[in-house]
Amino acid sequence: MTTVVRIRQPRPLMNFPFPIGSRAEGGTPFLVMEKCAKGVRIRPSARYGRKLNPFWQVWMRDLLRKADAKYQLRIKINTRDVRVTSKLPVDDWIMVVWNLAANVVQLPTPPMERDTSREDFFDGVKWIVDPGVNLTEIVRNVELPAAVSRFFSLSGGIEAIYLDRLGKGRRKCIFPLSDVRQMVEWQIALACHRYGVPGVPIIETSTNRRRTTTARQRVWVTVTSQHL
Repeated sequence: MTTVVRIRQPRPLMNFPFPIGSRAEGGTPFLVMEKCAKGVRIRPSARYGRKLNPFWQVWMRDLLRKADAKYQLRIKINTRDVRVTSKLPVDDWIMVVWNLAANVVQLPTPPMERDTSREDFFDGVKWIVDPGVNLTEIVRNVELPAAVSRFFSLSGGIEAIYLDRLGKGRRKCIFPLSDVRQMVEWQIALACHRYGVPGVPIIETSTNRRRTTTARQRVWVTVTSQHL
């Protein structure tokens, strides 16, 4: 008689809610992960619950989509959390999700404000850029999903940014305009967080001097007459 002994893999030792990263002041975790039906729930820690901007949700969704397809992750974005589920056992992929979530930090509001006077949600969105800020290069590098870029174009960067719907008639996009708007705002906020807020040089000329002013600095530059 043959006896078959099955050896179970050890489960990761996690006490939920499980902190994700310690990027906040004093070591307070920015996000926490909890178990839910067939998966995990990622939410802000209690310290940041009501003051948190929505960028972390878009960031989290973008990162989870880059996970290996073998984990079969399903993502659901809610008002205050992100739920991740899979047909596979949670122990097979929980550390993958945790490592991705550890890259998310709270982002500051980008230097622009949505123009609420343009409430035609069919046409698109307009943002007013803060004075002295040049987001042209950042806007040029914004990457929208293929399912979105077919329907919208993004332009501008100085004074205003425009998200316009392409083509005539109502071309249906699988993403609501509010989600597309959030994708744009998140990528701009992330770029400003990583590389700083670029300024717009303002040139004032005189007989022998030219003053260059940006949003963050004022520098006097002496020039010759051939440069004027």
